[in-house]
Amino acid sequence: MNIILTHKSPDGDAVASLLGAYLVFPHSLPIMPEGAPYPKEIYSQFGDALPLYSEKEIPWKKVKSAILVDCSSLGRVGKIGEEVRRRGLPLIIIDHHLETSGELNIKNCFVEPFGSATTILVGMMKEKGIIPTPFQATLLALGIYSDTGSLTYPSTSEEDLKAVAFLLSCGANIPQIVPLLHPLLSEEEKKLLEEFSGGLEVKDIKGVRVGIGGVKRDKMEFNLAPIAIKLLERENIEVLFLMLEVDGKTYLLGRSKGEIYDVSKVLSRLGGGGHKNAGAGVVPCSLNEAKERLTFLLPQGIQWEIEAQDIMTTPVKVVHTNTLVKDALEIMRSFGFGGLPVVDRGKVVGVITRKEAEKLAKYGMGDKELGAFAYRDPIFVSPKTSLSQVIRHMNEGGIGRILVMERGKLVGIITRQDVIGALYGQRIKEKRGEQIIEEIDYGLREKLLKIGELAASLGMRTYLVGGVVRDIILGKGVNDLDILVVGKAIELAEKISQEMKGELISHHRFGTATVRLPDGLEIDFASARREFYPRAAVLPAVEPGSLKEDLFRRDFTINALALSLHPREFGFLVDYFGGMEDLRKKSIKVLHSLSFWEDPTRLLRAIRLEAKLGFKMDEWTEKLARDAVIGGALAPLSGERFREELKLTIEENPAYCLVRMEDIGVLKAIHQKAKLDKQMLRRLLKQKIGSNSVEEWILYLYPVLGSLNEEEIKRVTYRLRMTSQQREKFLVLVGVDEIIANLSSPRLKRSQIYRLLRDLPAEIIFWMRAKGNRVVKRRVSLFWEKLRFVKVSLTGEDLMNLGIPEGPMVGQILSKLLEARLDGKVRNDDEEKSLALKLKEVKYGGEAY
Repeated sequence: MNIILTHKSPDGDAVASLLGAYLVFPHSLPIMPEGAPYPKEIYSQFGDALPLYSEKEIPWKKVKSAILVDCSSLGRVGKIGEEVRRRGLPLIIIDHHLETSGELNIKNCFVEPFGSATTILVGMMKEKGIIPTPFQATLLALGIYSDTGSLTYPSTSEEDLKAVAFLLSCGANIPQIVPLLHPLLSEEEKKLLEEFSGGLEVKDIKGVRVGIGGVKRDKMEFNLAPIAIKLLERENIEVLFLMLEVDGKTYLLGRSKGEIYDVSKVLSRLGGGGHKNAGAGVVPCSLNEAKERLTFLLPQGIQWEIEAQDIMTTPVKVVHTNTLVKDALEIMRSFGFGGLPVVDRGKVVGVITRKEAEKLAKYGMGDKELGAFAYRDPIFVSPKTSLSQVIRHMNEGGIGRILVMERGKLVGIITRQDVIGALYGQRIKEKRGEQIIEEIDYGLREKLLKIGELAASLGMRTYLVGGVVRDIILGKGVNDLDILVVGKAIELAEKISQEMKGELISHHRFGTATVRLPDGLEIDFASARREFYPRAAVLPAVEPGSLKEDLFRRDFTINALALSLHPREFGFLVDYFGGMEDLRKKSIKVLHSLSFWEDPTRLLRAIRLEAKLGFKMDEWTEKLARDAVIGGALAPLSGERFREELKLTIEENPAYCLVRMEDIGVLKAIHQKAKLDKQMLRRLLKQKIGSNSVEEWILYLYPVLGSLNEEEIKRVTYRLRMTSQQREKFLVLVGVDEIIANLSSPRLKRSQIYRLLRDLPAEIIFWMRAKGNRVVKRRVSLFWEKLRFVKVSLTGEDLMNLGIPEGPMVGQILSKLLEARLDGKVRNDDEEKSLALKLKEVKYGGEAY
């Protein structure tokens, strides 16, 4: 038997998790938590759905383990938790808080980064085929809604939505739980709200506005959670701490809107707990003392100090006063900008928004220069301006863009979207980066930190990007490094090569550089850039851009991850597009719907990644891939690029990739009649090739093109811009069946086998060995393993020394000697010499020997 426990003063997620665990784990008793629940009506409404047992009813002698839900520490459970620890019962933890619990006796752990613990249990129910009653489904839905802010909090995951959808299919009644999510305050709670509000102190903690409220009461008969919700809605703050002193103890409650501030880090130092967006605790001291301690600890909740330089977009795209309105509008549309700074003789005179430009164009002023119009005075801040000050400027000025200036130079621009991303976790996913960086070898980590420090000293930011970040997360080795530089990559690479005693290779045309260190490690540096495609399937136009713009131009979300190397945020993961979640789901996903049209080679790269990582394209991406192939997205692709991507894809895993290419339709882009002969592919794959003379990608295309005629194969080779040598390897396919028929003839001499096969490409040899019958296989193997290595020991010069005149006869005799060697008529050098002398004596009648 198990007992199911949760934290004191449970919220909706905790109570719903008790029910979920009760349904998932048979013979388990859910135990009544200590403290009043929030919302307080939850027991009265759902008591019939969840049988709760008191501490006195626990049959301790039968209890084998304890299940902790919505928390991972017995310290948060109360007296029963202490008893469980005293008895040494093993723990099963089911929680959505990723913080470690500190518990030692953990039997099993189910921790997922979902919005609620209930979601984890609903997933278990689905796996086990457990269908809750409509009443139970409603309580479970309440748990998810209460901890995700009705699916609006930044922590809400795709799995939360799927769980709610499942519960709705089971009859969950959402209108029934709405009043519980936003309960009305009692008259006494309203008074408490006004007291908290009237005495609220707002502190600027490294760019984050934190509110602190404190009151005293004679009795603890309040739930502070609904009061905190109302205050956060009312006040312009990101974080709130409420303190209520009762009988010498101070009850604490913390709430955070986004992911930049972690209230649990502060509350855990005061004996409480929770997660980054919500937590609670009790300290055995007066309100004033608790407030002092809390104030001292407030900076510890900050993940890093947020300044303008942390969230600005750089470099800044600008337009000049002599730019036409229609041209400025086209730039904004091409790059997806909402506005552009306007510059006159090096000085910023204002900002034109996309909406303003569209209006001007609509009213027939598209051909006028931007200098013909007046602009509001722009607002400037320095790179070190705090986030709270940036927000204040935006709010007071009613403006959506702030310009960042340093020493009279425009170095960045901040939009409302940048601010929202910083406040609500779209830019940096807290903690994941630190965990990833720990997986990197210490020596390599020191090199990365050095790069970040040197870049910062030059006013630049650097990020480890792309596949290397993906591979670190997946636990794969690191060979080379790709460093993205928001700034001048070559300038930084020069500095790195000097400091690390490396060899520098610069590519000024592309703005990239490579530093080869003495230990062999290669570090590639590239400046962040933005790009747009003037038309499909051509290389993009590029120019300097921001980190986000650079990541957005990449192929898949799992390759659009970046690890910050800046000293103030070293190791933090930048994940704008959900790449971490797709890695967890083993999913390959494009960043936008036109991805395959912009660069059709991504179709082949997606298949290659599936084979390499064991991942699959998600449903949306695969549909886009199929639609792109059907729509002819591969048609404009140059033959060279198509050929090289085909080669890489087939070499990655011919068995998987060829089948997948046919499934999606890529093979039809090679030739409309191309069709994979899967039986022949299987036969080829059974062979051990192991020869450097074989271009395996060509060999594995034979089962695709083997049924085409000569003219059709020629079209394929010209389409793929193959070399003359590669073209011949495919054209030989046309006559293979005739050669196989000749090889099947009875009583063939070894020399005849040799003559049939000696001039064929190695790829065709293996193709015939796979395609032919047993006799053919045996004869082809004989040729490949033995006959092709048979040589004549005598040379032309040796024959002339034997008196054979220089001329055609020398070659004819050498050919006869080789035949004799192949057929076993001569076995050593002496017999070979003897045969040569006999052939010399034969009267030459004009026939070739």
